[in-house]
Amino acid sequence: MSIFDTIREKSEAYAEDTAAVLSHLVRTKSYGGEEGEVLKVVEQYCQQYNFDEVRFDGLGNLIARVGEGSRSIAFDAHVDTVEIGDPDQWTRDPFSGVIEDGWLHGRGSSDQKGGAASMLTAGRILKANRTLPCLPNRPAATFTVVSADAWRWRCTLKASLAMAVPLNEA
Repeated sequence: MSIFDTIREKSEAYAEDTAAVLSHLVRTKSYGGEEGEVLKVVEQYCQQYNFDEVRFDGLGNLIARVGEGSRSIAFDAHVDTVEIGDPDQWTRDPFSGVIEDGWLHGRGSSDQKGGAASMLTAGRILKANRTLPCLPNRPAATFTVVSADAWRWRCTLKASLAMAVPLNEA
């Protein structure tokens, strides 16, 4: 079986779990500057999936890693959302995380808690398939789940990239 087929097979096998994780993230309110609870949820999933490193940095961002290697693939997502505005404009509870007709509904489901849930699944797949020679030098995968504002996001992204690519190879 090819590497692509293995990854696709695992992705399909974990699809319902990924949707359940996303639903959990959507049900956890996380307005900008108030992401602590949802970051703890992501941390718990990283630990449940046996990521090799799970820690918070000095800015409150969650950093997780799968694998070892001289190179790293960096993934990032944010989990803060904006306020819901006028609740009467919503046809569903914005924090229901309900899955209906193949769609998951709720604040942050596509921007960008869906990205965080997908990152968790990617880490899970990489962890389960550590022996696959999927990339040269078996790089580590670094996952950054970012808290609140754009300033911290930019700083964290720069830090993640610095970890991923040594300066002498950039």
